[in-house]
Amino acid sequence: MVTLGFSDFNTTYVETNKFFLSKPQYFNHYDSTRGLVEDLIIEIGSINYSDIDLGELGYTRKKWSDLLRTYLDADAWEDFRKKIGKSSGNSIAFDFKRKTTGNGACLREIILTRPKRGKPFNSAKIIWRATELQKRWGADLILIGKMLEDLENCNFESVTFYIGSAYQSAMFIVPFLWDIFGVRSNGFSKESKHEHHRAIRKYIDKYYQPDSKPEKLAVLARLQAFHQKKLGGYKPKKIDNDTLKLR
Repeated sequence: MVTLGFSDFNTTYVETNKFFLSKPQYFNHYDSTRGLVEDLIIEIGSINYSDIDLGELGYTRKKWSDLLRTYLDADAWEDFRKKIGKSSGNSIAFDFKRKTTGNGACLREIILTRPKRGKPFNSAKIIWRATELQKRWGADLILIGKMLEDLENCNFESVTFYIGSAYQSAMFIVPFLWDIFGVRSNGFSKESKHEHHRAIRKYIDKYYQPDSKPEKLAVLARLQAFHQKKLGGYKPKKIDNDTLKLR
């Protein structure tokens, strides 16, 4: 178990990734490409997510449509919003859409709590089965922020994230090391004592050089192309979070 605490969603996204980049010994497991941590708990003071940019993560606006389609049932969400005003309990929960294939949906549930009945809900708990920290999680945080902002009779003073299994990929994190996480890639020397640092250095050399050949794996090929464009001076077009709507 790893427990962290940050001021808002912006800081949470950046600093959680930096934490595992600088302290990979906190991973519970490591395979050839990624470190995994079980029972990651993060305490957060504010839902501000304004600095997280889908464009900077290499996404287009289609990612937002994909998120809504994957996780949010519009009718269920409207029903939940109405129930909050009528609730007489100290807690209430919303279940994200559940996949019937694979290992199940990554985002599972939002739980709202309050110390007294009749008062605004002032705390939110978000549960993930699993998440990829360096990229997809950033998009999740925008969705969660939008959803919490959309709720009435709530005055959030704290948010708690619980992630059953979180991972950081040495292969896929490279395009974001400096621009988002502020980490110089040359800090991951081949002499590093931890295999996560050695793996990052390996993938920088293999996949993310100006003359690196595109890989067959589609996800990696897209990241390679995105990174190559940035090496050439490309600045990703910002996707304004204010234009991303839940309905």
